[in-house]
Amino acid sequence: MLDTYNASLRRCRPYQEKVVDSFDNGRLKLAWDVIKERYFLQNDPMLEEICSGCPLNIYNIQQGCQGEIYNLNIFLNFLKIYFPESPILRHDFTNVKLSFEQIHEIQQDLENISAQVKKIKWPAASVYYEGNPVTMPAKDGKEEIFFYPWPGAEEKFFLYGNDAYRFCVTKEGISAERSLVEIPHSFKHLWKKEGKTFGKTVKDEIFVFEEEMGILPSWDPVDPARESELIFQELNGYIVLRYFIDTFKVFFNIAIKHYIGLTVSEII
Repeated sequence: MLDTYNASLRRCRPYQEKVVDSFDNGRLKLAWDVIKERYFLQNDPMLEEICSGCPLNIYNIQQGCQGEIYNLNIFLNFLKIYFPESPILRHDFTNVKLSFEQIHEIQQDLENISAQVKKIKWPAASVYYEGNPVTMPAKDGKEEIFFYPWPGAEEKFFLYGNDAYRFCVTKEGISAERSLVEIPHSFKHLWKKEGKTFGKTVKDEIFVFEEEMGILPSWDPVDPARESELIFQELNGYIVLRYFIDTFKVFFNIAIKHYIGLTVSEII
């Protein structure tokens, strides 16, 4: 979660600094909490009125000065491998307040990274259908290639798939597990054909996936049942990091423009 702070020009600030009560757990209840409750429970328009005129409303929505950034660990692991001296790595992004000076330093580093990552390749598994890469809508309304990136760690995290089969991307290929038991192969290509699922290992051996609990593997974000492919390949580093870099840049540009700080915190 990215959020601006210490901004005197925020229209919500007086409400965020006024204590009106306390929650059952002892946390202080602010006037801002009450305004949000009334908006979500009673459709009270006050929240919209406050946020609509705020110069920090980046996303032009209610509380548009906040934004979520997913899988930040991929970006940080990328930096650890290729840019270990980056000032970004000096901060704990599970809970940190960045001052204006720190933001300015990181922004300059992001510009440098943006120019260099295009020369770097990063392991990923891309989904193809009828010979074309599957795309998904991006925040800017455009279509972007859908892929599963390597998290950048040696540990295997089986995060996508279904109740029977799950997959993860490693530095060497695609790993799979069946009913939580890892299959002893690393794959470079998976595909579906005539109701069956096949995999070609990195050793060019063909593996046939059997039904588990009546379920075959799935990886396609559009239609898990259609005859699509999952192909291990190295993608341009900028394609992998663009989401992270662009999100940071948007918030950092606003922070620099208004001489304010940012909080970055983990959502639990």
